[in-house]
Amino acid sequence: MKVYWRGNKIGEIHDPILDMWYLEGVWVNNGTKESEEFEALVKSFTPREILKEPFKGTRILLAGTEGDKSTHALVMGIENESLLLRRIVEKGTIEWLIANVK
Repeated sequence: MKVYWRGNKIGEIHDPILDMWYLEGVWVNNGTKESEEFEALVKSFTPREILKEPFKGTRILLAGTEGDKSTHALVMGIENESLLLRRIVEKGTIEWLIANVK
């Protein structure tokens, strides 16, 4: 799965595991300045805090293979090389995410 943050491709998630609205997978940084900034930011997150106050987190766009629809997600943190995400799929919630989470 390709990961886009603030309009830039910053890496990929390998071996994704889905659990209802949550997703985690091995984070593979693509080595760009943006991906390094992203990684430093999310390493400072505490997943429980981000779930309670999502506006303190950051958002990404996930893309699978060509032709797949993109999925919005709230990043909750990185633990043991795994990116922890809350997928956002409802239109109103996506609008809130875009308006309130950078």
